[in-house]
Amino acid sequence: MTTRHDTAPNPWQTIIWLMLNITDASLTFFALQHGLTEANPLLACLPGPELILVKFALAVGVLWGLQRFRRTHLLLPLNVLMGLVVVWNIAIMGVT
Repeated sequence: MTTRHDTAPNPWQTIIWLMLNITDASLTFFALQHGLTEANPLLACLPGPELILVKFALAVGVLWGLQRFRRTHLLLPLNVLMGLVVVWNIAIMGVT
């Protein structure tokens, strides 16, 4: 039995992925400006602007990797997880 893996992602899923990552980066930047810290220990050592740039580069890198290795079908679950990260960020910011 053969499984088919898409080579081109759904354009809407790509847009949603980028928008969720931009939202996450914006919320992170806002939180840093108000005294909160980055929860990801790998990125916490970066100052604000560099952190945002690295987050965006990682989002683009994930898209490239998914397409390169023909795993674009994973974009939907990644969008769901990133959506949960954004909701979590909003919830944390609302509590503090």
